[in-house]
Amino acid sequence: YHFKFYHAVKKLQEEKNELGQQYAAKIDVLEEVQKEERDTLTLKLSQLEIGLREIETQWKEKYRGDIELEQQELYDENQMLKLSVAEKETELLQSQDALLELRQCLAHMLIGLKLSSETDWLMISQKDVSTIQAIVNTGHCNDKDEEEKDAHSLTPDQASSSSGDCTNTQSCSGWTTSTEVGFRHDLAALDADIARLQIQFNVAQDLYH
Repeated sequence: YHFKFYHAVKKLQEEKNELGQQYAAKIDVLEEVQKEERDTLTLKLSQLEIGLREIETQWKEKYRGDIELEQQELYDENQMLKLSVAEKETELLQSQDALLELRQCLAHMLIGLKLSSETDWLMISQKDVSTIQAIVNTGHCNDKDEEEKDAHSLTPDQASSSSGDCTNTQSCSGWTTSTEVGFRHDLAALDADIARLQIQFNVAQDLYH
């Protein structure tokens, strides 16, 4: 009995050792395979990295001109926007100056038109008519020399000989009213132009920023 048991244990030990050797051999094979696969994968990865860098370099070379052109176009557009903003600002300031000048002319005219004396009215009417015509035609008052010349174009004698109720045109008071209405119409139009320019200026600033 003991001999059989000993023989069985010995046989099991031999099988165990054989299996251990087979397992060790398989482990060695697997490690070798894994090492080869690792080396292969590492080589492929290195090749892919090299290829990627080459593609990136080629792409940069190919599209560098397009990128530089786009950057130049953006720069030019930016400069044009700056110029447009400056032009709109200048135009707005000029319109504001024109509005101020027109309002000064209107104030001057309204003071003159409120004169109650018919003789005084006739003496300033030629100057006022000339000033009105200049504003209608150019948007500016006459020069001071011309205004002074027109203001003295009618002498008191001429004024008295021409005195009356302005029947050859229309009544003085009616002419005064129409003149004021005309000035107010001009002011409203100029205010509308300035508002339009202000909107364009704001839009240009928004585009620039």
